[in-house]
Amino acid sequence: MVIGLTAFGVRSQTTSFSDPVDYNDYIIDLQDGIGYSLDYYMLELNDSAATYDDCEFAREVLVMVIEDAVDSLKRLAPYDGNTDFRDRAVELFNFYYSIVQNEYKQIQDILFLTDYTTEDEMRYNSLVDDIVARETVYDDNFAAAQQAFADKYGFELVDDYYYDDSDTSDYDEW
Repeated sequence: MVIGLTAFGVRSQTTSFSDPVDYNDYIIDLQDGIGYSLDYYMLELNDSAATYDDCEFAREVLVMVIEDAVDSLKRLAPYDGNTDFRDRAVELFNFYYSIVQNEYKQIQDILFLTDYTTEDEMRYNSLVDDIVARETVYDDNFAAAQQAFADKYGFELVDDYYYDDSDTSDYDEW
């Protein structure tokens, strides 16, 4: 019982940073963690040997990674009273959570149909198009908040080695 209480106490602590670059990097590392889990899920979806259960496991892992990232952001103290960047990250990650629980699940179900129809293909395409369109708003808000944060605290953003927002090939691989 002591272990459980200790672990609970640690998770409820606030995370704070004295350096704005470290604060930025912490948020981006959380986003990258989600990206890595998304890649794993996409690999399972595209693996002809993968079963529905394999894909469902990868999707559930992705859900847990997103939940953990949102929890981590909620424990992240404002930087110098500034919450906009953190708040836009929470919104983006909550969007990720929503689409993984809903649209990705529907896409997965479609991909494992034994009798794939034209209507199924149209539904699949509609889901993907909807995800891309809605995500653009969250991505843009997140990027603007990150840039404003960097400008305010005097550091330059560099391209993240993991994420390239012009690359939508993950969607094309479904």
